[in-house]
Amino acid sequence: MKMHPREKKIDEAESILNKAILDVMELDLTNAEYLSVIGSVFGGAITSRTKYMIRYERHGDAEKPGGLA
Repeated sequence: MKMHPREKKIDEAESILNKAILDVMELDLTNAEYLSVIGSVFGGAITSRTKYMIRYERHGDAEKPGGLA
C-alpha cells in the first residue's frame, strides 16, 4: 500500500505528542488537574488555528478579521 509523503510526518507528530502526554501523566496530577492542563493546551492551540480558518472561510483572506466586513 502506498503512503502519502505527509503520513510519515503525521506519525512522527503523534509519537512525539504521545510521549509528551505520558511525561505529563508522571507528574502526579489529579484527574481534574490533568484534564485542566490538556484542555488549556489543546483549547488554546485549536482556537489559535481555527481563527485563521474562519477568516479565510468568511473573507477568502486569513489576515482579515472574522467578523462582518
